[in-house]
Amino acid sequence: MYSSTYLTMRVHTAEEAAEVQPTETVDTLLWLVDTWDVGGGCEAAVHEQLMQKFHVEQERVPGILPRWTKTMLLWVTLLHCRSSDTPRHTPRPTQRPETLVWAAAQNLLVSKAEPSTWSLDELLLALDVLAQRWQTMVDSSELRGYMGVLWDLACHWTLHRFRKGKWTSSALEPVRDTEWLTIVPKAIMSMLSRYYWFNQTLQQLLWFPETPYTCKPHHFDRFMHKQKRHLKIRKFRDTLATAVWESLLLYGDSEIATHDQLGDILSAYSCLYKRQPICLMQQYQHMLAYGTYEEICEHFADTLWLQMAQSYFVNNYQLDFLKFFVCLEHKQHRHKDALYNMTVPIVLQRFGRYTVLHEGATHGLGSVRDVFPIWVALADKPHGIDLSMLKDELFSEQVLHASVIEITAL
Repeated sequence: MYSSTYLTMRVHTAEEAAEVQPTETVDTLLWLVDTWDVGGGCEAAVHEQLMQKFHVEQERVPGILPRWTKTMLLWVTLLHCRSSDTPRHTPRPTQRPETLVWAAAQNLLVSKAEPSTWSLDELLLALDVLAQRWQTMVDSSELRGYMGVLWDLACHWTLHRFRKGKWTSSALEPVRDTEWLTIVPKAIMSMLSRYYWFNQTLQQLLWFPETPYTCKPHHFDRFMHKQKRHLKIRKFRDTLATAVWESLLLYGDSEIATHDQLGDILSAYSCLYKRQPICLMQQYQHMLAYGTYEEICEHFADTLWLQMAQSYFVNNYQLDFLKFFVCLEHKQHRHKDALYNMTVPIVLQRFGRYTVLHEGATHGLGSVRDVFPIWVALADKPHGIDLSMLKDELFSEQVLHASVIEITAL
């Protein structure tokens, strides 16, 4: 009924689990069964499978597991392998003191108690807090250590059952008619989605080396001042609002919001409506619909500038700037091979900031104001278009309109 090549190469040890790379869905599920039996030492192999197949296997599990996806089976197996590497009689994870000091300095702790004693609700809240502050984080040993504490807590709450009366949480549900409680599938998805996106964005930082680049003086503000006229167009503001909703969506929120409607695709605004305060959404909606350039820049400057650059390219070069020359952070996993082989400069998003990828290295890091001139300076007729007019707009000391030139000539 199902074609499978895995039956000829079964996994018996952790070394074999790292070597065997299942491709088809059936092979992956059989591989998970054997990996579960092996347990210790297989966490890295399951992690690699999860990172590769998170988007491919994010679909319902047919049969008797309602609200479960195939990626959740990968996640539970990963937690099982992680817990198998720790002493069996250790009820809660331990952490280094410097990790807690760092987490307290970053205002990430949601309780005065030690993280090893946090309840399930506190764990889910801690993941939400980290996701909210993720764009301001810097990859460090302290960050990875704090994440390790959260994943150890996820092992504790996912792989065990709890007696009624002792634990009360909306994220726990009764097991049939017994006195036991177990974690609900949506809470598992909350942990899984955060785990994937945290690790994916950290991994993307290692793809390309950083190379210093000094850009010559530019007049970015003068260039954007001429693009303010687009704010008078309703279609531009609608497109800007859609881009803002996507930028506001925290990593993992989309999977959490759509878990109750598996198989359906929800817009970023619908996901935000479920995850963010409604009053805040209404305030942003009013600002994007009627706010001035300065008011929008106070909150969404980078998104506004990218949309204005998009309109400039469409009007002057009939080319989609965002499609051909910009790759946002949450889309880079789809285009990894293309980014490695790209021959034109690309603006990449990294942890809320931007950089320019050119010839296998990144140049500059900052806001769109900092990197857009770098992209223009490095671009040499990308996709056959002549950017001389744009370079004059950005780098010339004074740009005269054609009418002024004609009058001067007369």
